[in-house]
Amino acid sequence: AHTTPLPPLPRRRFFAAAAAPALLLATPKPQGKANSLYVTANGVSAPLHTAFGTITLDCYSQLKMGLESSRLVAGRCCVLGRTGMIVKAGNLIFAPQGRLLLSCTPTQVTATSISGSVRLRRHHSNEWWTPNAGSQISLTGNLPPEVRSLLPEEMATQNAWSLGLLEARDESISSIVGTFNRYNQRQLHVSAEFANRKLTGVFNLNQPEVFAMAAQTILGARLTQTPQTLFLY
Repeated sequence: AHTTPLPPLPRRRFFAAAAAPALLLATPKPQGKANSLYVTANGVSAPLHTAFGTITLDCYSQLKMGLESSRLVAGRCCVLGRTGMIVKAGNLIFAPQGRLLLSCTPTQVTATSISGSVRLRRHHSNEWWTPNAGSQISLTGNLPPEVRSLLPEEMATQNAWSLGLLEARDESISSIVGTFNRYNQRQLHVSAEFANRKLTGVFNLNQPEVFAMAAQTILGARLTQTPQTLFLY
């Protein structure tokens, strides 16, 4: 079957004023049933609507969406599901009725129940688990699942990207810069003098220049700007 490219999906209104919006690709791939493969670059997708809720993809993620279920192939997604929603990732099957964060790598699947409820099971198994809201479950290969309860601030930090935010809590400037650079074409750079300094705050993921000016004031640093870069030193 020949793939047919579609126009880029609209970005969130939250990012409508961005100077350099990231590219979002959506290419349907017919495979017997109606399936579409959604791929994001350095930007968060607009919500993808299904019959049973919505799925929002993080940057550099892939999702196969079908009529009866969807599969997170790689990266992260935020699911707002209701009765009937089925999402797969790795060897796990999820039936969320609420807000669920999923991440998937070739070796591990991690799910965080933000609100509501979620049921999950392994593929080819009839044993369902029902973690409480605020729980995070990780599954690596065939090992037993690891479950832990998150503190409210941990949940807020993990959920921030799906709201178009970066929430930093005593995080190094170099780490914050690395996150901004994943989501934006305009790249941030920081000198070694300030790289390990800590910062706490909530920032718009798509506005690295606002973060740079805030960091400049807080750290007492200098800021040099070009259309492509922002340099704190």
